[in-house]
This record gives sequence, C-alpha cells and structure tokens, in this order.
Amino acid sequence: MRQESIDSLERPFTESWQLDNDWDDQSEPSGMFEAGYLMYTLVMEVVEKSFGGRLLLTRTPPDIRHFQSQDGSVVGELVFWRGNGKDTVRLVQSKLKVERPGMPGQPGAKVCRWSVFLMLGPATDAPHYVLELSVSPTLIFVSTDMLPRRDLVMHQAYLDEVYETSGAREMHSKI
Repeated sequence: MRQESIDSLERPFTESWQLDNDWDDQSEPSGMFEAGYLMYTLVMEVVEKSFGGRLLLTRTPPDIRHFQSQDGSVVGELVFWRGNGKDTVRLVQSKLKVERPGMPGQPGAKVCRWSVFLMLGPATDAPHYVLELSVSPTLIFVSTDMLPRRDLVMHQAYLDEVYETSGAREMHSKI
C-alpha cells in the first residue's frame, strides 16, 4: 500500500490516477478481478484523456486516503481530485477490497469494488458521471449513470438535449 506525505499529494492527475490491482492472480485464477480492473482502467483512461490536465490531487491526509480494518481483511483507498484553478472539475475515486474467511462449511467473501464520481463545473450542463464496479470470483456488476444537473420533470428541454439527442441511447444499445 502506498503511503504519501500530505505535501507529496500535489501531483497532476496524469501521473497518479491508477489505484493498485493488488489481487493475487495465483490464488484467484478465475480472471474476474483482472477483467474488472481492466474495465476500471479503460474508464479512467478516458477520464485522463478528457480531464487529466485539469485535475490535481487534494491534500487529503494519508490516513484518510488509505484505510483498512484491524484484521486487514478490508482495505481501501479514497482519492479526491480537484480542478487546477481554471475550472471546477472534481473527481472522487475509490477502491474497496474485502477478503474474509468463511465460517466452517461456508465460503468466505472476496470482493473488490471500484467507484468513480466525476463532477463537472458550472460552465457546462453536462451531467455528472458515476461508475460503480463490483467484482467477485464469479461475477462482475457494473452500474454507470449520468446524474442530471437539472430537475428533469421541470426542464423537458434539458432532458431532450442531454439524454434523448446526445447519442447516449445508441451507445447504450451497443453495450
């Protein structure tokens, strides 16, 4: 696990967005965690290409940025990014890894969850973006959403412009 001082956290996004993939592929041969990590990485590469030059790490203390349970079976990272002063783009990314042994005769829990929440500034009406990706040895759960910036009931034109004519429906049908 990385440990950084508060002063070392003032780095550009392009140098440090990648959260570690610390699953032992020898003990988890299903390939599900590797596939989930690849999905997370692909999304973050798009974020880097689109916003990387505008994001800097916040001065979040290391004990908040990296955490774990007393027995070490739950480990996580919580990373906050801020705009570079020219805009108000913000990003929150997290990883939670759980490895708990089961009771006698019961399977244990092994899950990894990555989250990405991208918030755009007031210069655009584009929706905020959310990704939740949960992976176990037997399944991958993906939830992604575009959170509206306006009340969709009260602003029908916004609904039409952003959600109906944006091409999102066509992209969704290909997934």
